[in-house]
Amino acid sequence: MPPITSDRNVPGPLDIESANLPHRDALGGQGWHWANIQKQHGAWLLTIVVCLLWLLPGLWGREPWKPDEAYTIAIIHHFYLSTDWLVPILGGQPFMEKPPLFFWTGAVFAHIFSPLMPFVDAARLAAFFYVSVTLLFVSLMARELYDRTTARLAPLMLIACLGFLYRGHELFTDIGLLAGFAIALYGMALCLRRPLVGGILLGIGTGAGFMCKGLIAPGVLGLTFIVLPLVINEYRDRCWWHTAIAASLAALPWLLIWPSALYLHSPTLFHIWFWNNNLGRFIGWNHMGGFNGLLYYPSELTWMTLPALPLSLYALWRMRARWRTPPIALPLLATLVTFSILEVSSGRDDVYSLPLLIPLSVLGAFGAMHLPTPGARLMRVACWLLFGTTGAFLWCTWFATLNGHPAFLPAFLDRWLPDNSLAIHAMPLILAVCYTTAWLWIGLRTSFAGEPTLLHWVMGTALVWCLVMTLWLPALNASKSYASVMAEMAKAFPSNYDCVATWGVGDSERGMLAYYEDINTQPFYTMTSQPDCQLLLVETPPGNRDDFTGWRPIWNGARPHDTSEYFWLLEPVRRPLYHSLAH
Repeated sequence: MPPITSDRNVPGPLDIESANLPHRDALGGQGWHWANIQKQHGAWLLTIVVCLLWLLPGLWGREPWKPDEAYTIAIIHHFYLSTDWLVPILGGQPFMEKPPLFFWTGAVFAHIFSPLMPFVDAARLAAFFYVSVTLLFVSLMARELYDRTTARLAPLMLIACLGFLYRGHELFTDIGLLAGFAIALYGMALCLRRPLVGGILLGIGTGAGFMCKGLIAPGVLGLTFIVLPLVINEYRDRCWWHTAIAASLAALPWLLIWPSALYLHSPTLFHIWFWNNNLGRFIGWNHMGGFNGLLYYPSELTWMTLPALPLSLYALWRMRARWRTPPIALPLLATLVTFSILEVSSGRDDVYSLPLLIPLSVLGAFGAMHLPTPGARLMRVACWLLFGTTGAFLWCTWFATLNGHPAFLPAFLDRWLPDNSLAIHAMPLILAVCYTTAWLWIGLRTSFAGEPTLLHWVMGTALVWCLVMTLWLPALNASKSYASVMAEMAKAFPSNYDCVATWGVGDSERGMLAYYEDINTQPFYTMTSQPDCQLLLVETPPGNRDDFTGWRPIWNGARPHDTSEYFWLLEPVRRPLYHSLAH
């Protein structure tokens, strides 16, 4: 059977055997019939509605949660109140871990929408914005590489990934990095057809990722683009050079303006940001980041990338004879380069692996389009077992918590949700019932096919998230926010003091103290001198009663039943002997 050639005047063949790849433009040529147009519009409308159903729960009505949202909202709040937007400030001190683009975006949304809603809800619209951009460019990338049907499935595949369920609703800088990756990878796919536009998008995506997270974006994306001509024949011509020039010019303002301004403002802060928090975190000389073993990412990705990873593997197996064509080789190469750099890095954490979801979602959407009936049946059964069991457990435990029977269900969650004093609120309960009904209706009416099964899976993730954000939101706010403990701590502060030193207090806690109570702190690290402050705030594990020689506790406490953090607010008795805190 002759191959189906691309209809886009792309330099070099982008064709894949028609038995393996559907026609790229289902509405092209003789397909421009009104019935087909209506069908396509209805399918796109359904995709948008499902994405919104996944995105909207939890966007409003919840406090900043530890750990990432806590320090992020504090920095956004500083920019919201300040006229100096150069240096991120956390608790009165420069915070040089990340560039400020994501914080700027949150502050802009807060300025626009805070008159209409609480500050934290307005700032959280930044996460909604960046996730929406990510979903859009994932769809565009799939449209460029495959067809319109796969373009509809690709954003659904991304939000179906289990590792994106919580992280995709969280207010933190990696969401901005993810949007940058999506824009840049779409630029790489587009540059074969439109080198100038593709290069500009590649540069913008790389620069935006850099300004949200640091050197990881130009490092991974730059290496991926450099390796492309070595693997894919279509990139071995002038279009690659034209794209490279356009991308370099588009990325330069992002890569130079803020770092140059920071260096002119303070070479010390520039050194802390560039060397300690970028290269130092990657190489490991500053002992920052999650230090997990070499098997950390392979083990984490087995569940984080479900169902995208197995569907991507199926797509690779199905197209194994044509793996060096751009529709297969580009997402595969982006995945391998990203994974290799993550493995080489000294710091390992689940948030660092989020960019892997972009190429896997595109390739997995293609796999879902051609999933045979046995695979679709297995995926549907897994969907019923996973989300049906989880949803039923959330409902039953919620009822048991309200009624007190059976007692073992509330006790089972007491470790993670210490405050189970829930109440029935009409609107959250109505939303929970609607989501449950919609998931059951879709599951009972869909057939064994790639697209309906994936839709059922996505609605399952939306169901679980909605139940958590409606039925269990009061308990989660008590468990994961700092509002109550910071209010209690602030009452114990004396009327007059010069400053507050901290020992062992994390960035999230310092940020929440500044956000809720407008109290700035000075972290104290050295053991060779004593803090030059009238108050000392110490964080220890619960039950660890240090001998605060020379210091008198004026307050101590923690969040309800917290098993990891306990706070001591101290004032000096006579001469503070700070070395007694070396525990």
